Amino acid sequence: MDRDKCLECRICYLICPQTSELEDELKEKFEWHPPIGLYQDIFSAKATSADILKVSTAGGVVTAHGNQGVKGLKYMKKSLIKELMEIS
Repeated sequence: MDRDKCLECRICYLICPQTSELEDELKEKFEWHPPIGLYQDIFSAKATSADILKVSTAGGVVTAHGNQGVKGLKYMKKSLIKELMEIS
């Protein structure tokens, strides 16, 4: 952000996903109601990677899980190749 061009209108703050300034107003406007259904437990989490946290707006959990999934697939692929080589 170029601070010299800032008008101090606060619009960037109001629309930032990390603030909840407009949350009540938006819920009322769009007639939001809490979801109905059963749940077993509720968790709060955030990524531990500084790189992911730098670019995330909501804790980076989805990105971190995606990265772990890709690493797991690579491990499974290496493991499978090793197993196939042992069989041959």
